[in-house]
Amino acid sequence: MTRHDQRILYSALGFLAVVLHEGEANAEHGAADLSGRAKFIAGLIEIFCRDNVPPVGVLIDLDSDASIEITDQIIARHVKELREKHETVLPQEREGLLKLYDRLRHRSSRRQQCEIYTDASADRLADLVLRYLDEEIAVQEKLS
Repeated sequence: MTRHDQRILYSALGFLAVVLHEGEANAEHGAADLSGRAKFIAGLIEIFCRDNVPPVGVLIDLDSDASIEITDQIIARHVKELREKHETVLPQEREGLLKLYDRLRHRSSRRQQCEIYTDASADRLADLVLRYLDEEIAVQEKLS
């Protein structure tokens, strides 16, 4: 959802709140007065959502420590939902999914590296190095 889409939604909710709260009395005050009150409430809704709605599918710069922390919080929430409810709602935007994928892949890689650094024999390490060298050759051949 773009910023513009969010503003439209907040405005619609603000308008609905004014109409529901004030009912028929709005016809007497005119459209300008109704618009001003709806915009005020839309601003309150926007502030509330910004401060209280968890960031799901937010575009995250994984290079900053704050973004990594936010991404880890999002991952923790999805893990908790999967454990408790056996389902979770992932972001629909490709960018948000890529950010989660990149972070999860990074975390998985770090766990594997930890195991390799502590437990792998020299033969195992040599096999891994050769596998990565073969991968480098394959990539270079594709680019040629």
